Order: sequence, then structure tokens, then C-alpha cells
Amino acid sequence: MVWTQRNSKLSWIVTTVMILMQSTKSDMFALIMLLL
Repeated sequence: MVWTQRNSKLSWIVTTVMILMQSTKSDMFALIMLLL
């Protein structure tokens, strides 16, 4: 679907955030620094 393709990055971000919510703060900070 076009909508899925256009929002694939947003979906990936949402998935990452949900994973981070189950991780420690240090893991979240490390991934944020990696993404930046």
C-alpha cells in the first residue's frame, strides 16, 4: 500500500519507541544518540 510505504519510517520510529519503553533509560539514551 502506498500509505504504508510513505509511512514506513514513521512506523519504524513508533516500533522503536515501544521497544525503548521496555528498555532501560541508558539503552534509550544510547539509541537516541545513535539516531542523532
